Amino acid sequence: MIHHDDRARVSEFSQSCFDQQRVMFQYVPHRYWKINGDISYVQVHAYVSYNSDGLPLKMVGIVRDITEQHLLTMYLQKAIERYDLVSKATSEILS
Repeated sequence: MIHHDDRARVSEFSQSCFDQQRVMFQYVPHRYWKINGDISYVQVHAYVSYNSDGLPLKMVGIVRDITEQHLLTMYLQKAIERYDLVSKATSEILS
């Protein structure tokens, strides 16, 4: 199940793609509640077919778990922030 804090964003993105009758799209990364209660970060690639009225008829795709990639990215961003703080402090001390 999509995390409640991400539902509106995912729903708006889906509706926008359907309104544009996009056949292939990649959802924005979002959180997903697993059956065991854990949260994972996923990315969905979808293919949609539409009926003659332009309404979505069928959607197939894949869900890719990007949790490890997301956590590593967050860790790297925090490390860069710490580095920038230390670098700035060091520059101020030396000047």
